[in-house]
Amino acid sequence: MATASYSAMLLFLVFSLSALGAASAASTSIHGRDTDLAALLAFKGRLSDPLGVLAGNWTTNVSFCSWSGVLCSRRLQRVMALSMPDVPLQGELTPHLGNLSFLSVLDLSNTNLTGSIPTDLGRLRRLRYLLGGNGLSGAIPGSIGNLTSLKFLDLMSHPISERNQMHLICVPGSSLHTYDRRHK
Repeated sequence: MATASYSAMLLFLVFSLSALGAASAASTSIHGRDTDLAALLAFKGRLSDPLGVLAGNWTTNVSFCSWSGVLCSRRLQRVMALSMPDVPLQGELTPHLGNLSFLSVLDLSNTNLTGSIPTDLGRLRRLRYLLGGNGLSGAIPGSIGNLTSLKFLDLMSHPISERNQMHLICVPGSSLHTYDRRHK
């Protein structure tokens, strides 16, 4: 009888711990989605949108995974790509984009963005493709060297100094390809 009681308690403990683990994973996923939403809203908040692409589509009454230019993972519903090429957005990039921890593609080419590249982008460990260009200025932050998964970098009209080239060349473990459309 004692072993049956012990077995029942052990079984209860195993089920309780697995339920707690599932609840913790769900909580982490929800927190991650909240972080992604906050980052996207901060991005939107720093921009002027003359065509109304963001104003008409990026609203909190629908999932951000349905927003124009946003691609999410199926299972976790985390932002994997932010792709808005040729959308005439105006303003500066927000450092909050560095909180999109699942982001692998950031394509803001041929927009009208200005200002500097936020150092926080260097936290995007999964980032494989970074396409900027625009009127971005200032030094390319050294934190870009942390992007060990980066395979393709296109900062089209960004002035690349010798110091910036060293950061690009020294991305450890990367087979980084740069493409400069200015010299076509």
